[in-house]
Amino acid sequence: MHITRHNITVAFYAIIISGILGLLGLGLITQADAHLTIWLGIGLGAMTLLALGYWRKVAHTLTATVLLTAFLVPMAVPSTVLQTETHIAALIPTIVALILAGPRITLLCGAVTLAVIFGRIGWTGAWSNFVNLGVYGLSVALLALARLMVDIALGEAANNAQQAEAARHEAESQAQAQAQQAAALAEQNESQRRLLELVETLEVPAVRLAPGAVLVPLVGNFDPRRAEALTQRLLHQSHSQHIRHVILDVAGVPTMDEAAAQ
Repeated sequence: MHITRHNITVAFYAIIISGILGLLGLGLITQADAHLTIWLGIGLGAMTLLALGYWRKVAHTLTATVLLTAFLVPMAVPSTVLQTETHIAALIPTIVALILAGPRITLLCGAVTLAVIFGRIGWTGAWSNFVNLGVYGLSVALLALARLMVDIALGEAANNAQQAEAARHEAESQAQAQAQQAAALAEQNESQRRLLELVETLEVPAVRLAPGAVLVPLVGNFDPRRAEALTQRLLHQSHSQHIRHVILDVAGVPTMDEAAAQ
């Protein structure tokens, strides 16, 4: 099964909306803090609208989802909790940015989340501890670095795939060109063969001098191949035309090797 970025994004919205619905139902059953319930309701409505916007391919929907999460999550956590501990929920917006956006948006999301927390409780409580801030900042930076590494790996994979595709097209083009050259060479060889056969047929005419006697003027260089072809043709004509005497005129032959003469 091939999983695409679109499938993951749709699954994200489904998980977020289902999770908010579950928390709302649990809050109603347990009569949770009204502050949390209100912000969960706001988050449910906002995420539903953003999911519809993504489905309709509205521009910048994913960036808006990340930044809205960075605002809603620290707003939903009760201030008493924020003052007493560095709640793990503070990393949820950064994880969302890790899924939906790039490393820059991930860092921005971490900064927005921290700004909202300080806007609610000020420089007090657990978030005023430099160790806690350092751990939070390191976590955000590592998540952004992980997203950067994934983007680089995906870019290299896409580049390698593009190069492999280009190499495949080039190999196919070369193979096609070689096949065309081979076909052209075969056709040329066949044409040369037919031309040689025609020349061999016409190059040595037999002139009838008298009944049973012919004159065969030879022209050009003679090699064993031409000599063999001439011998076979003269034998055939001698048999079919009852020729008893064949006179070879070698005045037009500048050279003849020993094998041809024999």
